[in-house]
Amino acid sequence: TAGSIAEISATDMTTGNLLKLTGGTGLTSGRLVHLETEATAITTGAVFDITADKVTTGRIVRVSGNLLTSGNMVDLLSSSPNMDADGKIINIDVTAATSGTIIDMKAPALTLGTMMDISAKALTEGKVIDITDNEDLTTGHLLHIKTTSATAEKPIFIEYDSMNVGTGIKMDVPALTTGHGMVIDSLNGNALENDGSGVYGTGGSLLTLKGTSQTSGTLLDIDASDLSDGRAIRIQSLTTLTTGALLDIKTSTTLGDAAGAIRITAEEMQGGTGIKIKTRDLTTGK
Repeated sequence: TAGSIAEISATDMTTGNLLKLTGGTGLTSGRLVHLETEATAITTGAVFDITADKVTTGRIVRVSGNLLTSGNMVDLLSSSPNMDADGKIINIDVTAATSGTIIDMKAPALTLGTMMDISAKALTEGKVIDITDNEDLTTGHLLHIKTTSATAEKPIFIEYDSMNVGTGIKMDVPALTTGHGMVIDSLNGNALENDGSGVYGTGGSLLTLKGTSQTSGTLLDIDASDLSDGRAIRIQSLTTLTTGALLDIKTSTTLGDAAGAIRITAEEMQGGTGIKIKTRDLTTGK
């Protein structure tokens, strides 16, 4: 019920192999090492336990498969239908670590494959990835994605092909004061081009909303119900504007029943100014 059935001691060993098992090329469905237990509840021990608490550099476990093609380097299998919230297939616990990298994946020659493939087809109320316990973040990032490719077309690509209700992406920032919920910054870039030959959409843009086939609904909806002295939209340009425009609205409709291409509704307004335009230094313009 206790003790060790077999014990090998080699405390002064410096090189070589303490235990070496060599199998021939004819092995197909067998195993070089097979560990099996009928235990049902292991609390403090483990079926396979490697303790190397004094190792500081090098490796504790190494698996090599230099000729691998369509096989798997590591298979972790479970057919249990009873896993609960405390069940884990892989548990990495390094609670005392303050720096370093917990998981490091490198595939510098990969061109057509996938670094990580996650499948959760039947997921309804769970999460595929959950990053939610951080409390002290300052200049770090919960998620950092970067490419230096000049020809990248869709570095981040999200598809909701069958979604007809709900919200595709939602960000909650209830404590925001002087910060920004989202910033798209071209930094010192100045290579954006205008639409070529007047063809709509052929130029560049920092933000584009496309609803080309939509016939109803609202493409951009801003709710500022409690706004009192702020601005729902602000557009600023300094002293270089010439033939450009701060706001360019265009339609080519020929329908006579268009109920106002531009509409401003303030039916309950009893004082103030509906539209105010300031042109302090205007001389010959309009």
